[in-house]
Amino acid sequence: MIAVFCVIGLSSCGDDVTNYVGTQLVNKYITVEVENWTWDEDLESYVYSYNVPELTSKVYDDGAVVASVFVDPGTTSERMELLPFLFTYWTQYDDQTWGTYTENINCSIQPGVVTFYIQASDRLDGGVKNDYQFKVSLIGDESLFH
Repeated sequence: MIAVFCVIGLSSCGDDVTNYVGTQLVNKYITVEVENWTWDEDLESYVYSYNVPELTSKVYDDGAVVASVFVDPGTTSERMELLPFLFTYWTQYDDQTWGTYTENINCSIQPGVVTFYIQASDRLDGGVKNDYQFKVSLIGDESLFH
């Protein structure tokens, strides 16, 4: 009984790292330049779709997909944030007053395609100001990728 308690009690503490033989990871790095975003009036968002042939129905149904965006890429403060990523910015309006807006960067996943979205809290077409860099990771048993 004590041995069982020690195994169960000690195994629940700290990092739980499990290695599975036969697991495969596919990373897709996607740069979306300013001019490639399309304004969708119905969604009140900027939209960009990227074809991912490795994202088969098998991977979609039985694997895992993780998407993230690189913030401040190429700088010393670069970091990767999981999607959805929300951030609030200060901005100066045309009338010289200051206010804040929140930007929501998100994605949807379907077999064969990942679609990225950018929506500002005012939900207006204010233009995309920067290129965005994304990472999409497909994870699953290696049999899913064959």
